[in-house]
Amino acid sequence: MKKIITLSFLVIILVSCNNRIAIKYDDKNHQLTSLEKNFEKKTSPFLNITFEDYFKSDYIKIYVDKKLVYDKKISTSDILGVADSYELEKDFKEVIIYINNQKIILTKEKTLDYKNIYVNKLPNNKIEILISKKFHIYK
Repeated sequence: MKKIITLSFLVIILVSCNNRIAIKYDDKNHQLTSLEKNFEKKTSPFLNITFEDYFKSDYIKIYVDKKLVYDKKISTSDILGVADSYELEKDFKEVIIYINNQKIILTKEKTLDYKNIYVNKLPNNKIEILISKKFHIYK
């Protein structure tokens, strides 16, 4: 009986943890504006990671191939709607992003054809990641 209860408890924990991070891919070939085309030319060899909504004193670490490259506490600006960003050269094998204690692993194969990773923290502390070819322009 104890084993069944323990196993049930572990399954509930694993399911709830896995639902806390959602990764979506935007594969559409978007028609770029002239502003987006200029921005794309400047950032083409890079993958941009942008932290957008609902960050409030959240601790972020980014590891690229096991090397710590970003280590900050961030908050979303009410004026800009963005917390921070990081420009990453595309010659990596693996990127690990920690948001507080949540771990996100991205491989080169899954991001090779993309230019942007948008990370949003929802009010319920879930994380949404959009891996996209399109740039978000902030006004």
